[in-house]
Amino acid sequence: MKIQKNDTSLVYVVSLSTETPRGWELSWSDVVAKKHIYFHPIAGTWPKEPPTYIAFRHHGRLQSIHFIRDYKAIYDLHEAYRGIPSRRQPNPLFLYRLGPAIRPQTPVRTGSLYRNARVWCTLDLLLTSKTIAQARALTKKRFDLQ
Repeated sequence: MKIQKNDTSLVYVVSLSTETPRGWELSWSDVVAKKHIYFHPIAGTWPKEPPTYIAFRHHGRLQSIHFIRDYKAIYDLHEAYRGIPSRRQPNPLFLYRLGPAIRPQTPVRTGSLYRNARVWCTLDLLLTSKTIAQARALTKKRFDLQ
């Protein structure tokens, strides 16, 4: 496992469901808002090393940005929060403890992103763009990302 980079302004923006999965006590968005944690697989197209910042969107707009205070790898979501039924996952997940929410001063709409798209944006562009899609495009242009 790699060490978290603390010297980057890149923010990983994810879409959160506001629905409560079967057997859970809270929805995905409530787990973030009330328990100040988030988790995702360490597999596929998900980050293989923890980002410095993570942002959450739902209801068509950016809701919050959080510094990732610390993290660990887990195999059972019940370890993250007791309100989730115990079930060992085949692949590890990153469990993030989140810092206080940074909320945009003006609404930052989603823009032309797929419903569950996960994107990278720089912190400054995310907070100053009209949409997350615009912040992503400007970030790609800044770093010449394809």
